[in-house]
Amino acid sequence: MTNPTDTEQSWFRTITRPASRMIFTVLALVAFVAGIALGVALPEYQLWFQVPAVVILMVWFLVMTLHYRRTRTRRA
Repeated sequence: MTNPTDTEQSWFRTITRPASRMIFTVLALVAFVAGIALGVALPEYQLWFQVPAVVILMVWFLVMTLHYRRTRTRRA
């Protein structure tokens, strides 16, 4: 793994810049934590809360990875 330079965009910068991506990141992480917590608090509805929470986190990771790869290939 290489250290990011001025010409490369880091993963952290990808998920926090611009502000719309930071809002999407915060919402996805809050939804994940809330889904897991509600699944633990209400075991009879565990799958109804935890499965969407995990799906939201997976979609967030996929979208941010695509943004990260797109910016890296555009600059290379």
